[in-house]
This record gives sequence, C-alpha cells and structure tokens, in this order.
Amino acid sequence: MSRLAIYTRVSTKHQNTEGQIKELHEWAARAGHEIVAEYDEKISGTSTDRPQFNAMMKAANRHEFEIVAVWAMDRFGRSVAGVSKAMMELDALGIVLYLSKQGVDTSTPVGKMFMNFLATFAEFEQDLRKQRQAVGIATAKFHGTMFGKPPAGHLKDPDREANIRINKDIKAMLKNGIGINAISRALSVGQRRVIR
Repeated sequence: MSRLAIYTRVSTKHQNTEGQIKELHEWAARAGHEIVAEYDEKISGTSTDRPQFNAMMKAANRHEFEIVAVWAMDRFGRSVAGVSKAMMELDALGIVLYLSKQGVDTSTPVGKMFMNFLATFAEFEQDLRKQRQAVGIATAKFHGTMFGKPPAGHLKDPDREANIRINKDIKAMLKNGIGINAISRALSVGQRRVIR
C-alpha cells in the first residue's frame, strides 16, 4: 500500500470535479492505495499560480505521499514547460505521477516519455481552442455583433432581425468549438439561450 495524493482540476466555476474524484477513488481502492490528501481546484491549467497545485508540490517536498494520481494530463496542466518541471520535481523526490484516463505512470522510462508527449498534446489542444475562439469572435464581429458591456443608456434591440443575427452568431461560434461560457460573455447573452 502506498500513500496517495489526488489532484483534480476544472477550468471554470460552472464545472465540477465529481467525476474525476469518483474515478480516482475507485482506482485507489482497486490498487490498494491509501488516499492521504486531496487537492481540488477550479482554475485554468495554463495559470502559473494554482494554490492547490502549489500546496500539493509543497507536500510532495515534505514526502507526505509516494504517488500523485490525476484523472488526465490536461487536468495536471496545459503548459509543456510547467508540466515537465513538475514531473521532474516529483521524479527527483521519488514520487510517481499516475494518469488514470491514460493508464500510465512515471515509474518507467516509457511512461515518462509518453507523459511528455501527452503534455505537448495538451498544450497543442489549448492553442487550437484559442484559435477557434478567435475565429468565432471575428465571425461574430463581421456580422455586426457588439462585444462587451453595452454603453450607458443603450436599450436592447427587441427587433426580430437582431435576434436572428445573434442566434446565427451563437451557432457559428458553437460550430467553431467555442464553449458556452465564452459565447455567453462574448455576445452578452444568457447561457440558457446558448444552450437552447
């Protein structure tokens, strides 16, 4: 039995980590590991200041556990440099990093190589998402959509044509892979409207 720390993360307040936590607990029980710490946060994986992640790394330096279990590499981080640095630090401390979704760990050279590949892919995926979002916003602007907070005294246009145009922009942005929250903020519409 090894002492295990679980790290879970989502990017926004509207998401939750329940599925990650459940899967990691089930894996730990099957593998016979003792969960001694859980670190859960809602923050972007590209952020350099993740309080729970930092607390986990400090605990690792105090040798409070032998394994760190994460649901997937993109939950551990989305920056190749940041992920590689953390992996090297854990390795130097003799702590194994385990990814449940991919079923790999850093206890072997092949596992380490595969994790570096996954970190590169996670960063690449994040860059693609940003590009799709930029294209969607540019498309919406081209169609005359206003962004940001309306100016003082501005009345929302009840005109049917304006609503049709906004709906088209929502569809275009969804098609480009932009998330519901981002569309809601960009077009100043409710999330329920985007979902509908």
